[in-house]
Amino acid sequence: MDSSLTLNSIFQRNSNDTFTNKAALDQDILRYSVIITRDQTPEQIYKNSPNFTHRNLAKWLIKNNPEFITFYEGKDMTDSDKIENTQKRLKKRLKDLELLGLVKHGKAKQQKGTAEIPVYTYSRPGYILAWIIESFNPNRRDGANNEIYNWLEMIYSIDNHSSSNVIFYAHLFKKCKETGQFDYIVSLFREVINSNIYLKNMNYLFNETLILLCCMIH
Repeated sequence: MDSSLTLNSIFQRNSNDTFTNKAALDQDILRYSVIITRDQTPEQIYKNSPNFTHRNLAKWLIKNNPEFITFYEGKDMTDSDKIENTQKRLKKRLKDLELLGLVKHGKAKQQKGTAEIPVYTYSRPGYILAWIIESFNPNRRDGANNEIYNWLEMIYSIDNHSSSNVIFYAHLFKKCKETGQFDYIVSLFREVINSNIYLKNMNYLFNETLILLCCMIH
């Protein structure tokens, strides 16, 4: 894995404090997970493992990513040509997100014929990060916070074989939800993301957030 490839790159900013085009594109790729799984619970998503192709993603991005909208505005190109034009760049971004453990890829048969095409799915950390990104928007925050909790509740469900870490996190998140403090945990996720703390992957984000939470408690 490229040593320079970290979670921080998804939130890299320009000198004027706006996100770089690459960071904004990565965020929109992750946000696409929210679009394709709307109204599904984490359990349904985990069971069905919804997938998408480059074309599915590109079709949405050329109408929703500000950079693509601006670039293609006024150009005499069909949507099909625009989608094809994004292929190399998007596949590179998807590969980097895969290396960060946020996206997975495989192959599936085309609807017509027997040829196989690359398909992608989001990992559980990918879904959680997508909802954290959604929570940066105050208008979407309440819904995003609930979705983040639902994902964590599923991931940290306790059974007879649960590790001490799983049991700790399950009780922590449940207690915070019951006392109305879970939104505060999500705000700490955002605070860590906005800091200069080195975040190699989602585990680093979780660990740094919990360290910050413990410091606040004590």
